[in-house]
Amino acid sequence: MLRKPWWGVLLICCAAFAADSSSKSVIATLNSKWNSTSLFAEISEFMSKENEQLFWRFITETAEKCSTVKCDQVSDETKYEIGLKQAMMILSPSSIDLLKLSLSLRIYSPTVQLFQQIGSEHAMSCAAFFDVHGTKGCNAGELENALISAHERDVPELLTIDHVFNFGRKAETVAIIYGEIGTQDWLQLHAKAVELASAQKMRYVLRHYKAAQRIISEEGENALQTLTQLSQDFPRYARSLTREIVLKDVRREIELNQKDHLTDAGTGVKLTIYLITQCASFVYAP
Repeated sequence: MLRKPWWGVLLICCAAFAADSSSKSVIATLNSKWNSTSLFAEISEFMSKENEQLFWRFITETAEKCSTVKCDQVSDETKYEIGLKQAMMILSPSSIDLLKLSLSLRIYSPTVQLFQQIGSEHAMSCAAFFDVHGTKGCNAGELENALISAHERDVPELLTIDHVFNFGRKAETVAIIYGEIGTQDWLQLHAKAVELASAQKMRYVLRHYKAAQRIISEEGENALQTLTQLSQDFPRYARSLTREIVLKDVRREIELNQKDHLTDAGTGVKLTIYLITQCASFVYAP
């Protein structure tokens, strides 16, 4: 009785596996320990890796678009469509495919989150703010005034990942703008920063920053997600929480609840919240 060589059996098995696997896909999910980052910011970081000039072109065109659309009032899906449409006017079709893949995998989310962490160390009560050699403010008028005495203070050290506007690179004064691309608060600071940098009065440095969403300003499921985020990692947010302005009505309501509903022994309430995390999936074709 003849026996087939073992390698022949192995070859047949591999061929069968390959044929069977050709119709299947591998699904992977990615979970991060931070909240979803701005899609505009992620697209801009993709642009930056291609070319820093493309980064600022995307920023400029997105700012023009959002000045009429009010991007901070639209859904994430609409932001994705706006960002992708702007990118299509800048990138080649092959680069657009890579951009879509990077967005589905949230490849540049960690980079955006790094800027977020830096911004949280300097955060103010406003959604977008500037830092000129240690002097901070929230509106365009304050930004221009801050330049007057900037020479009396030390120039901040910039990071290798920082984005510096094309004009004003040789200016001695450095103005760092923190904000979320497309929001109205960021737009007014961005416009003034571009004006001053173009006049060679300062170096304009842009850093992504999304104002922390607080429980009191959230609704529905978002409020529960924010509550969980703060409770599970409170030390990280404690510093920024101390700067949060509490409305009088909210303070009064809390005091009434403490007085009317809590006994001397205290009341323990355990709330279990199941978070729906964002997952990115991709298909791997062998």
